[in-house]
Amino acid sequence: MPVFWLEGEDHDFAEMSSVSVLTADNSFQLFQYLIGGIPQEKNYGAVGEIIFDFFFNECKATIFSTLLPTEFSAQMKEIFSTAYSDGVSFNAAFVALINALLEDSGLIFLSANDRRLKNLLLPLFKKEILEHPKSSQLVIERSAELEEKYHAQLKPRPVNLFLFHSDGRFAIDSIDEKFWLRGTRKYFSRDELLSILETSPEKFSPNVVLRPLCQETLLPTVAYIAGPSEIAYFAQLKPLYEYFSIPMPVIYPRASATIVEQRISNVLEKFHLSIEDFFRGKDDVVQRISQQLSAINIEEVFQGAEKEITNQLEQLREALQPIDATLVPAMENARNKMLFQLHSMKERATAATQKKHQTALLQIEKAFHSFLPNDNWQERELNIIYFLNKYGMDFLTMLKTELSPFIFHHQLIEMP
Repeated sequence: MPVFWLEGEDHDFAEMSSVSVLTADNSFQLFQYLIGGIPQEKNYGAVGEIIFDFFFNECKATIFSTLLPTEFSAQMKEIFSTAYSDGVSFNAAFVALINALLEDSGLIFLSANDRRLKNLLLPLFKKEILEHPKSSQLVIERSAELEEKYHAQLKPRPVNLFLFHSDGRFAIDSIDEKFWLRGTRKYFSRDELLSILETSPEKFSPNVVLRPLCQETLLPTVAYIAGPSEIAYFAQLKPLYEYFSIPMPVIYPRASATIVEQRISNVLEKFHLSIEDFFRGKDDVVQRISQQLSAINIEEVFQGAEKEITNQLEQLREALQPIDATLVPAMENARNKMLFQLHSMKERATAATQKKHQTALLQIEKAFHSFLPNDNWQERELNIIYFLNKYGMDFLTMLKTELSPFIFHHQLIEMP
């Protein structure tokens, strides 16, 4: 039975309130929804419970207006507008959207931000409070063992719990035998905190260290589909499963892919590039294309000129040394000025070449927006709105067909 854990308890509104797409002119653009229409520095508590207001409709309309109009635009807008509208919560909107996109998947959604479920987690929370910082020490020790192969993906806290307080979600910290809410002046004794737990377990929330333990407590899990970062931190958490006497699931890597659109394939073929070239960096590709299109190899010409000047001046230095050693510093100063002028000329020549071939370089720029939007993996930046608008619901069918869950390296899926 596939279960999707709705992490709606998280209080990081900034992380959840933005959408990135490629616009009609293939530029990368990020849009952010602002509650009330203005930026606010605020701890919103459980973001999944936040209700979209009127200003979200304006944000949504702006996003839609930037997309390339296609035969699939109306259907895409209908699907998203039905799921995401004012008066609906983040959690409810997400569930409605995924149910619309994957209606035959049998996927079950679980949100642990419920008093009945928190009652089931009460023993785990109590153990964390009574025996802190034991769980953190176990994670730190395990991380030290793994440091040669993994860099730490998570950093445990003395108490790996949050508390909902005054409409916010605050990390519980400890000083000696006292507990306090980070970012506030609210303090508790151990007995006070345990009393709140017994009477109102729904006020407590796990952080990233305890969250997997909560998942397996509520639903014993055969296998957990994890992304690259999650795999690394599950390695850090292994001793916690033994500590809390919870069976650890098999950690199975999720599929990872980059969509290669036909227009991008054409650019690669035109300039004899591979996708791997793009992951080596934009400057390298731009320089390579400039050299392809230029009648001369700027890098080669200027390297030769610099070598020749350096050799000639070195001979001059050797000749001047026995005649008058005081002439050598002046010669060195002249050499530095000449090389500086040469480098400046090279930059101007490179800029002139790039301007001359601006159309080709603009194509390369847009290819980078597709492969590495915002200098990040495509799957981490581009919202599915972009692909559904361009290819319709058949895009999902294509993904099911082309994406293999049994390939543990990054896949490339070429669009027809």
